[in-house]
Amino acid sequence: MNEVSEAPVAVRPSGPPEWQKLADSGEYAAAYQAVQEQGGFDAVMGQASAEQLMTLAEVARANRQRGRASQALRRLLDRFPGDPNAPLAALALGNLLEAAGDKKGAAEAFGLYRSLSPDGDFAEDALARQVLAAIEQGNLELARKLAGQYEKDYPSGRRAQEIRDALAEAESSDAGAPEPEGGDAGVPEPVDPAPAPAPQK
Repeated sequence: MNEVSEAPVAVRPSGPPEWQKLADSGEYAAAYQAVQEQGGFDAVMGQASAEQLMTLAEVARANRQRGRASQALRRLLDRFPGDPNAPLAALALGNLLEAAGDKKGAAEAFGLYRSLSPDGDFAEDALARQVLAAIEQGNLELARKLAGQYEKDYPSGRRAQEIRDALAEAESSDAGAPEPEGGDAGVPEPVDPAPAPAPQK
């Protein structure tokens, strides 16, 4: 009598990790604690999918861990540049860096969003923010170039006037900043001579 070999039992995939379940429920503080209990942020991040990295960034941001949030977003962009989440990760990273005062990093992130999603919903806004970030850095050459690109891509753009005004103001300030050569800058005001003493009688 032939024995019928049993078919291998399919292993049920394990569900999402506890931290993700908590995050999906909006319990970000508990989710961050669960991340720590699961080996720490770096360990969890090292095994996370693109979607999980987006969630990790949100968990970190909600717990005022901006550095960790940026780290998760950068990881996503490095490991999963072709993932549908990548453009949103670039935009979120730009927002974080802008809020932290890193205008250069923010401009680069907004530029990355545009390269990943040139026709995306936020492409116009990302380009406008690149222009404004370049102005704030004092890089007027780059700002003019990006402003020209904005005018070309979005001739009736909703932020066109804002960009023109900001660029005009920056150029006006830049033109008036240096003192002209040979000007009166640094020349002290003439001092009236002290009155001569009255003659003695």
